[in-house]
Amino acid sequence: MTLAPWRVARAAAVAGYQEFRSLFSLRAWLGGYVVRLLFQVIFFSMVGKYVGGPGLVQYLLVGNVLAIIAMQGVAHAQSAAAERTSGFLLPLVGSPADHVVTLLARNAIRLVLSLASGIIVLTVLVIAFGLPLPLPGVLFVPPVLLAVAISCYCFGCFLAALVYRFEGLRQVASNAAYLTVAVFAGVNVPISYWPRPLQVFSEILPVTHGLRALRALLGQVPQAAPGGQVAWELLVGTGWMLAAGVLLRWWIDADRASGRLDLA
Repeated sequence: MTLAPWRVARAAAVAGYQEFRSLFSLRAWLGGYVVRLLFQVIFFSMVGKYVGGPGLVQYLLVGNVLAIIAMQGVAHAQSAAAERTSGFLLPLVGSPADHVVTLLARNAIRLVLSLASGIIVLTVLVIAFGLPLPLPGVLFVPPVLLAVAISCYCFGCFLAALVYRFEGLRQVASNAAYLTVAVFAGVNVPISYWPRPLQVFSEILPVTHGLRALRALLGQVPQAAPGGQVAWELLVGTGWMLAAGVLLRWWIDADRASGRLDLA
């Protein structure tokens, strides 16, 4: 009997949540990790204050809030390879549950945490720096952050598929992906700064379209259409997730056929 994919995804997500709870308390997460993210965004915002004035402060603050969402979204790049190393993958493949769905949904808690930390950091710094919040645009900020969190999580799943096959990337994949997004997705400098090929490349990165939407809602990029940019952000995330699912199934099935599932 094969279990329904949505049941498998829910069970995997709950298991990931319970694992997170066994490692971190809410106090530790808020008082340690979120505070660290807060100061990371403050650092870049203060750079803007000293080299460019209030306009640059707002630009860097908004961009780096989405950058910390991306950093958390891609942090599970080692997850699929880690499941094989721990010996969990072999019984998983032999179970009635779809192993690919399980692997892709197991770290869903990171999506929730990235969204929550993004909202907390943005709220605190909007108050601290006096960032203007035009109505009604500010009311749509949380849905934009949600779209970015989903897209970044999907991108992280794609990285997990790559690391499963190319384990030499295990220690660098998440940091390299985060830095790529931070550099080319318009976080600290406009995308138009880069040569045309890199501008095209940035269009398939998570954060790019969501950041345009957020800047439009806050009046920083008035010409952008927020609704269309959010749709593009979700489309980019869907593409990365589909690629992750196809590659993981292909490579795991190949290892299963060759008897290599238990070889880390």
